[in-house]
Amino acid sequence: MKTSQIVTPAALLTALLISGHAAAAPVTVTLTDGSWDLGSGWGAACASAACDGSHTQLNVDWTVDSALAGTSFLLNHVGDTQTLRFGSSLFAEEDGSIANSEIDNLGLAAFLHFSSPTLGLTNNTAIVSATVGLLKDTGPLNRDLEVSFNSVLLNFASGGEIGIDFSPITWNCQGTAHCTYNKPVNQWIDATFTLLHDALPVSTPIETPAQVPTSVPEPSSIALLAAGFVGLGLSRRKMLVTVPRFA
Repeated sequence: MKTSQIVTPAALLTALLISGHAAAAPVTVTLTDGSWDLGSGWGAACASAACDGSHTQLNVDWTVDSALAGTSFLLNHVGDTQTLRFGSSLFAEEDGSIANSEIDNLGLAAFLHFSSPTLGLTNNTAIVSATVGLLKDTGPLNRDLEVSFNSVLLNFASGGEIGIDFSPITWNCQGTAHCTYNKPVNQWIDATFTLLHDALPVSTPIETPAQVPTSVPEPSSIALLAAGFVGLGLSRRKMLVTVPRFA
């Protein structure tokens, strides 16, 4: 027999185990909504010079894109990405400067609410940096307000992971009255989703032939059977009759 035609028990078992696992399916991501969590140091974008007379808040509108709710997409393979518009931020101060009293309590976080591949939400917290002084400065190093977001992981099923990253934003308010109520400056904010790990496949049980139960006599039944054989032997001995022999 040719060795190439021999199928060993180990190879057969391996083939059965492989066939009992389903391939990783595409991951459906569905968003129900998004939201912002703002610290008390943020105020609404100014529409006039009188909006923040005490100069105690940084005036930025944080909004969520209306098309985000109900968005659904597929991530087919590990490494696949999808980028969505999360929202925007409109910077408009009441005057042409950031005061020292306007840079406190600038906590910020972006929330994503999911219905698939799991029910729950993620929280991308932000690091905010505001520079005290005039907004009309010029030059490439003039960054009046910067926001960057921490990356988070969305875990789903058994071992599945999706990385979520938000785009950083920067305001370099060059030019006359930029970043004030006269010339508000808007920045778009995107969220990128990356499939980092597939969920572990669900094992499909391998069917085995039904076993026919074999009855094993109990000790008492064996004793009765033995007694029966002994009785049969005695009765046969009693049935032996000696026939006299005649000369």
